[in-house]
Amino acid sequence: MPGCLSINSLRFDAAGPSTVTVGAAEMLRIASGGMLQTSNVTTGVSTITGGTLASGTGELIFTTDGTQRFDVSSSITATTAITKSGDGTLRLSGVNTGSGTLTLQLGTVELTGGSALGDTAGVTFLEKGGSPTLSLLAGQTETIGSLSGGGTGNSTSTVALGAGSTLTINQTTAALTYGGFFTGAAGTTLIKSGSQTLTYAANGGAGFVGDLMVNQGILLFNGNVTQFTAAQNRITINGSTSSLQINQDNTAGINRVTNTTPVTLNNTAGGLGFYVTRNGGSTA
Repeated sequence: MPGCLSINSLRFDAAGPSTVTVGAAEMLRIASGGMLQTSNVTTGVSTITGGTLASGTGELIFTTDGTQRFDVSSSITATTAITKSGDGTLRLSGVNTGSGTLTLQLGTVELTGGSALGDTAGVTFLEKGGSPTLSLLAGQTETIGSLSGGGTGNSTSTVALGAGSTLTINQTTAALTYGGFFTGAAGTTLIKSGSQTLTYAANGGAGFVGDLMVNQGILLFNGNVTQFTAAQNRITINGSTSSLQINQDNTAGINRVTNTTPVTLNNTAGGLGFYVTRNGGSTA
């Protein structure tokens, strides 16, 4: 595949697995942006590997139907957006440094390798129903540029941390709201960084019991819900520019986290640290 090969779309339809290999210094351009793995693929893992993937529309749309995973280890060009559709699983493992947004409509996107998404690439869940999942595989460390969506009409969206994994949400470009679940066992770590506010406004259930850290900006717990119903290993707020804000609705007395979760403030003098507000404007 010399230089750059351009095709309109790519379809995986054989019963067994298929592999597309792109040369190390070469590019495969999908003019329409569309790639489909049908439910006719019933065995093995189909793969796109090597080189770089690009789109003629600025967006790569991966539709994975059926039960077989689809793997992409090729790099994806700079600002190219990624959309995941279909009920199946897409695994990203390439070295990606761009800022294109990952949009999850349906199914699961697995991240592995440490650079599956660029550190400034946002992740958003469309509010169309279904149960889309962003899954960080066991033992992995990944940074994303922002997190949003997963609210009304899509309350079952999930950010799932595999055993021993660490996910950093580097919220730098805009204040956004996430309304889905987090899951992760003891030994997982969820980090909020970036100067912009990340609002978490969902009844998150008992699925996340790892470490929660705020290293920059505000993590805001909002809405008439309990964010975490199971005790977390610890909550840590680091530095004077980091805050965990709990905003209560009028006279609500909701426990956002359980009473047995330890909270540690590290060098937060000069900032707000850990604080509670009410819609009426009073501060406790």
